[in-house]
Amino acid sequence: MDELRNLFMLAPRIADRTRDFRIGRLARIAAGDAPVTLMYADAVVLHVVPFSAFDRDPPLPIAELQRNCTAFCPMGSRSSSAIKINFDGLLTMSNGDRSQGVERAYVQLFRGGIVEAVDSLYVRASGEPLIPVSQIDRTIISNSMRLMRDLSEIKVDPPYAVLISFLTPERGRFNFTPLGSESAWYDFMGSYTDRAQYDFKEVIFDSLPADFSACASLMRPSLDQVAHAGGAPASPSFNNDGAFIRRQS
Repeated sequence: MDELRNLFMLAPRIADRTRDFRIGRLARIAAGDAPVTLMYADAVVLHVVPFSAFDRDPPLPIAELQRNCTAFCPMGSRSSSAIKINFDGLLTMSNGDRSQGVERAYVQLFRGGIVEAVDSLYVRASGEPLIPVSQIDRTIISNSMRLMRDLSEIKVDPPYAVLISFLTPERGRFNFTPLGSESAWYDFMGSYTDRAQYDFKEVIFDSLPADFSACASLMRPSLDQVAHAGGAPASPSFNNDGAFIRRQS
C-alpha cells in the first residue's frame, strides 16, 4: 500500500516535469540551440522519458556506448556516423562528412536516461518541407521501440513516456503529401499545417512492447493526432479491427 501510495503521489510530478522538459527542449531546438546545426529547420522530434530520469542519474555506460555505433543511432540511419561525449551525456549524429558542419538527424542521450531524437525534414525546391505520411507512422513506431530497447539494454528500465512533436519556423509550411502507390489511401495532397509547432499526446509504456504491432497499438492515440494535423479523421495505418497494416514503402 505504501508503494502504491508513493506511485500515486509521484505520477503528477513526473507528468509535469516530463512536459516541462519537452517544452524547454523544443524551445531550444526551435531557437537553433540544438546540440548540432540541423540541415533543415523543419523537424520531427521524438522524446523518450524514463520515469526514473527525474529521481536519479543512472550510471550510464558512456565509454561503452561511444564504441557502439548501432545503439541510439539517429532516425533514418542504421548506425551512427559520428559519436561524441558531451556535457549532457552522449550525442550520436547522422552525417559522415564532418566538414559540412550540419546534421540531418541526431540523438542526444541525457545523463538521466532521457532520449531526444531529431530528424530534419526534406525540403522541396519550393521551400516547403514534406511530411511523408505514408511512412511517418512506421518511422515513429520503429524508432520509439528501438530507443526503448536501447534504454533497456543499458538498464534504464520502464515505465517510459514517449512524446512526438513537429517543429517548423512558421505555420503552413508542413505539407502532408502521400508518396508513391499509397496516395490513394492517404489523400493529404495540398493539406498544410495551421501552426508552427505540434505537441502530440504522450504515450506511456509500462513495459517494453513485445513487438512492432504491440507498440503500434499503444501509440495509436498519438498517431491519430498526427493524422488530424494533416486533415484526416484517423491514422490510416490501422484496419477496422485496430491492427496495424503492413504496407510496402
